[in-house]
Amino acid sequence: MPVYFDRYLREERLNARTGGILALYDTAAPVSCHPAGERWLVLCVAHDTETRFSRLAQARRALAHPEEHCADCAALVRAQDDVAADPASATLAPHERGARVIARATVLLGRPLADR
Repeated sequence: MPVYFDRYLREERLNARTGGILALYDTAAPVSCHPAGERWLVLCVAHDTETRFSRLAQARRALAHPEEHCADCAALVRAQDDVAADPASATLAPHERGARVIARATVLLGRPLADR
């Protein structure tokens, strides 16, 4: 994972659905570190997943929908939906429900969630 400096950070958001922080970087300044045409980098900080985009609008959309480019975020969203659909989970305490979501996401991924 390349090191990006705060001066290239353009936007940072906390995603309400996944609870993860996503960062948008403008990599145009350090020209040598980005493939041709892919200026914008979205980083899922929680899972250390980066995706590059050629257009700012695409990158901003990715900030709002991390499950479309981060496998761990996608598993979390699917697990949340699965647990919410289970009628038995309606009576669970929040910490029990959270544990169930993490367990389900682990099953969906076939490995533990990445955690930094």
